[in-house]
Amino acid sequence: MEGKKVLIADDEENIRYVVRDMLGQANIVLEAKNGEEAVDITRSQRPDLILMDIMMPGKSGIELYEHIQKTAPDMVNRVVFITADAMGEDTRDFLLKAKARYLTKPFDTRQLKKDINRILSQGR
Repeated sequence: MEGKKVLIADDEENIRYVVRDMLGQANIVLEAKNGEEAVDITRSQRPDLILMDIMMPGKSGIELYEHIQKTAPDMVNRVVFITADAMGEDTRDFLLKAKARYLTKPFDTRQLKKDINRILSQGR
């Protein structure tokens, strides 16, 4: 599982810090504080896993996901949303329609690490 590229796209610095701290020793952790930065990173870095918040300033996680669907459809199955809004009707409808994986904030870091490692071990 060593050396996987994981992109964390979240406007909350503390979320990026927790995930970076948890995965940084064995993986290459890339960070974006908004959707626009995440677009740039996905173009140049091709992450093995993309953890993204649904609600971000500028380009939202949903818009970023739609961008990935159009420009790099092979990366769609590498997306996991991190959201505090999983129960909002629009968000729930999107997640169901997209059949997207998601984790709800606040999350247990041990469970998050287990989930991330499972996803990364599944490969592309």
